[in-house]
Amino acid sequence: MRIGELAPQVGVNPKTIRCYESIGVLPEPGRKSSGYRDYDESYAGRLTFILSAQRLESTWMRSRRSLSSGSGALFARSSLSSECPR
Repeated sequence: MRIGELAPQVGVNPKTIRCYESIGVLPEPGRKSSGYRDYDESYAGRLTFILSAQRLESTWMRSRRSLSSGSGALFARSSLSSECPR
């Protein structure tokens, strides 16, 4: 499938997919004889995983900021740091 078909399937802009390829987060697909990128179904799964991971990271960072502003900030920071590698 072409990038214009894949992007709306996973809810991103085609530029996002190209960016992920350029920084190495997503492997570059093969190309058709016409030169267009040729994505198989596995790319939809990979993109869904990447987007989910980004959402989780964002949620985690917001949680850390909330914890650090509360009264138990010192305890929360030390216990989370020991459980989760950076």
